[in-house]
Amino acid sequence: MLYVKVYANTAKEAQDCWLINHRRLNMSNWKNQAFKEGRLYLRMNDIWPPANTVDVRFFFANDEDLLHVTYFFNPDSRGIKPPVYASWSASDWHIDRIDAHPDKRKFATELENWGKLWYPKLKANFGKAIN
Repeated sequence: MLYVKVYANTAKEAQDCWLINHRRLNMSNWKNQAFKEGRLYLRMNDIWPPANTVDVRFFFANDEDLLHVTYFFNPDSRGIKPPVYASWSASDWHIDRIDAHPDKRKFATELENWGKLWYPKLKANFGKAIN
């Protein structure tokens, strides 16, 4: 994970946190039927999702309810080249390697700032019902 902020994380009680992580979209491994149909739809319509995304995730929970919100960002749309390595752990986006790639580090920092702006908005509108 590129960033983690935990306000509360108590088993069977409050969960209030957010994080930033990267994902590899390897559609060839999709086994679920709905995902297979989604992959087919994308290919039939000549839609090619990025190989990598960076996501900002927010979690709010109590002993009865859970709200999990994820926003996906496409680094390709900012002109950031995808990593050469296919695996998650060997990716340029991995926390152990991102600092060697200033463009990726800058993008992750921008998302961290974005998350810091959006966390209080989500908390104000959804978090009260959960925590």
